[in-house]
Amino acid sequence: MSANRDLGADAGDSAIQDQQEKPGEPSLDERADRFLLFEVYMTQRDEKMGRLLIPKELALDHFPPLANCSNSYTARIKITTPQDFSSIVTVSFNVTENAFAIESKWWREYVNRRNDLRSMDVIGFYRPVPAAHKYHYLVDFVRRANQQITSMPEFKPQNFLFQLNFTNTANKTRTIFIPREIEVRNHFPVIGIPADNFGLVRLHFTDARNNDWPVKMMVAVPTCTAQLYMLKFSEKFVMENNLEDGDLIRFYNPVRPLHSRHFLIEFVKGGGEMLELSQVLGTAGNDGNGNRGTDGSGNRKDEDEVTSGSDNRQGDGGCRDSQCGLPRRRKLAR
Repeated sequence: MSANRDLGADAGDSAIQDQQEKPGEPSLDERADRFLLFEVYMTQRDEKMGRLLIPKELALDHFPPLANCSNSYTARIKITTPQDFSSIVTVSFNVTENAFAIESKWWREYVNRRNDLRSMDVIGFYRPVPAAHKYHYLVDFVRRANQQITSMPEFKPQNFLFQLNFTNTANKTRTIFIPREIEVRNHFPVIGIPADNFGLVRLHFTDARNNDWPVKMMVAVPTCTAQLYMLKFSEKFVMENNLEDGDLIRFYNPVRPLHSRHFLIEFVKGGGEMLELSQVLGTAGNDGNGNRGTDGSGNRKDEDEVTSGSDNRQGDGGCRDSQCGLPRRRKLAR
């Protein structure tokens, strides 16, 4: 069992307090009246928008079938809290986010009843025992917003993925092209680009100040036949991070990713000392610090807790640079 698994108080108690798991006390996963399906970490964006998005890869096997109706998908599910408060809730599918969306009205009421859930808290979806039917879920939460696990992110060299130059063009268009498709498929494998999300998916990056940045990744179709991928940044992202021509943007795996689309992002002003790619990536991808800890389907496995089943914790060419009008690949900066 992970040492960071803290026992959350439930919903209906107006005097809710943060609780910690005590020695010999069963975790939320181990109770006889439930078994875990998946967990969703609240993001700053969820908190701001007043709704809960659940990455498709987490809930696809547990929610009513999506089939081929992503644009018009709606389903009704039953949700119960540990205090036996039940609701019939509407689930829709957000194509832009490639995620299931929980009804805003129910979600706002849930947050209010649970003493103002915050970014980094965890919402657990469980199968209650007994369950009324296949699409009956017990929802509980774990308070983590004030715990050590949410401390400043660690940018470990062995977790380095790749880096991109922030150019004058990128500054004007708020767009950066990723020159080689292999980087996307190697480092963002669970997001399904471009299979079933209309060529767009939203990734979530955390910077050194622990800010959460949702960033769109899109498919670009250049003059050559191979597909290229590009990251679309917001005006706020560029301005608040004071990005300028010549800066570098580095991407890392988190030590403990919040979900399959969560990564770290670092900014290096004006480049820096040059370093060969092989020197940086030599240890990345190994088990431990360099591994996102997935089972190949986007489901994270805790470093100290590997089970025979899947652990669904939201902890998702041949085109040459010169042919596509992109700058040739530069050596990495230290």
